[in-house]
Amino acid sequence: MDFNFKHFENNLGQIYCSLRYHDQLKAITVTWKGTAQLGGLEKVKNEVVKMIKRKHALFLINDFQDLYYNASDALAKFLEESWDDEVHAAGLQYVIHVWKEGTEVPPVSAKAAKYIRFSPSKLDAVEWIQNQLKEIS
Repeated sequence: MDFNFKHFENNLGQIYCSLRYHDQLKAITVTWKGTAQLGGLEKVKNEVVKMIKRKHALFLINDFQDLYYNASDALAKFLEESWDDEVHAAGLQYVIHVWKEGTEVPPVSAKAAKYIRFSPSKLDAVEWIQNQLKEIS
């Protein structure tokens, strides 16, 4: 059965990440909570790539606001070296990272700058996607 959502739990049974596909937005939201080890980030990335291909998603909202180490060097390096390029290559047009206001936004490569956006809130990201969809149709 094909689900529109998936939760990821840590060793203590606490959810650290939730994926959800939104058909009207042609978007997947990834909501991070608490803490996640790099192995957990990799596991989620692999599932996101599968969901992108299954659902033909065009956009990804990656919400880090509730992740404990929001702007850590390890997370920024993971995004730059693995996450962004791989999920984009799976068929996305844009990746929108929702970052806490006042938190330093990680640098992106010139290549990634073409498809990476940063947003201060999930609602702003949704509004931006809706405007993009109007332009497409």
